[in-house]
Amino acid sequence: MTPVPTPTTLSGSEWGPTDTVTYGPDSFVRFTDGRISANAGCNQMSASYTQSGAALSIGPIMSTRMACPGDAMAHESALAQALESTASVHTSGEPPRVELVLHDGTGTPILRLQRRDWD
Repeated sequence: MTPVPTPTTLSGSEWGPTDTVTYGPDSFVRFTDGRISANAGCNQMSASYTQSGAALSIGPIMSTRMACPGDAMAHESALAQALESTASVHTSGEPPRVELVLHDGTGTPILRLQRRDWD
């Protein structure tokens, strides 16, 4: 994919994991004014986030606590862990196939998200 500059702000954007096996087919992450909301098929998650250029810090994650059927609990756990482990972000691709890649503190990609909210 073609590198694209990291967005100056993620606020107002919604993304879905490209790996639907690990994170579930209906998972999403939405960024709004210093907060994220996320869902992996059952419980609603939210957290604060701070972004300065490519540096991104998320958490701690708060979540509702409903019991979820099937793989939903594993999807939620994987998504929450990836979000809380995020230390930096970059984008790649071109609209409408822009990908947001979250990296841990070692620079290892931990979560790839595709933009969903193109109006």
